[in-house]
Amino acid sequence: MTSKNNALPDLSPMMPVINGFTYPRWDLIESCIHAVVPENKKDLAWTAAEHQWLTKLATDLPGNYSCTESKHFLILSEGSARELKHSSKFFEKAHQAILKFLPGITSNEGYGKEVVLKFSNEDDYYRYIMHYYGDGTHPMSGGLCINQGGCLHYAIPNNPDDPSSYKTTLVHELTHGCLSHFPLPTWLNEALAMRMEQIVCGTQTMLLDRFLLEEHREHWNHQTIQQFWSGQSWSLADQGFQLSYSLAQIVWNKIENEMRAPQEMILSFISKAHVEDAGEQACQEVFELSLGDFIEDFLGEGHWTPDKSLCHLSPND
Repeated sequence: MTSKNNALPDLSPMMPVINGFTYPRWDLIESCIHAVVPENKKDLAWTAAEHQWLTKLATDLPGNYSCTESKHFLILSEGSARELKHSSKFFEKAHQAILKFLPGITSNEGYGKEVVLKFSNEDDYYRYIMHYYGDGTHPMSGGLCINQGGCLHYAIPNNPDDPSSYKTTLVHELTHGCLSHFPLPTWLNEALAMRMEQIVCGTQTMLLDRFLLEEHREHWNHQTIQQFWSGQSWSLADQGFQLSYSLAQIVWNKIENEMRAPQEMILSFISKAHVEDAGEQACQEVFELSLGDFIEDFLGEGHWTPDKSLCHLSPND
């Protein structure tokens, strides 16, 4: 991989190796590009910087990693030329599907390309992403949209039992990335990512049988529902983690299918929903309903409305 902009200097001094992996100082790289590259060349310069990073990261990893470039993506992975071409074609298809489903509100702003790190080894994946986690216990991860450090990118582990599972993971995380400019509540962010999985990959809605329904009824109460609305339940390594995904899908299904809300209302709700109140004000303004009404329709009477004083305690996903 070589730089596509000869004016861009060697950025290696701004790309330190930490615990075996290259993590660029994107703040320094941004300053460098701003100082030496004219505006009309900055997109190429950022792509060149990403190439330099992936060249170094490929040598950090065991195996034979290479970078595949397409119109919107740089993909670091292993595989045959045929496999790499197939992956890049799917990534472009997924990108276009997300833009089509969420017209006018997804973001294509910024310089450079979408960077995807497709790890062949699950241990390497976890070693890489631990750089972005704090201390403590965290839920298992099937993929991440990493929006820290100055370069939004995606990390995906290989699943040897299901080699094509990366497609679903990529669609899920790419949806997060396309909506990262909105301060979305976690439940809505995850609901939209799962919805795009269904549209692009044909995944099925979580089956709500009587056993799962009973788990929901036993878990959710006036306290745990606030963990759901604030996003805290997604960072807890307990039963609430999986039930949160299920509940987010249930709430979204009520909005999109049971209410049959038209697309313009749905897009308005997404653009107005805010993590500070879990989207409650936007829900009342757009749908003339409380978010608590959707939970009550599912679980029965209770104190289900988001408590704004608690929503800000947990960061957005």
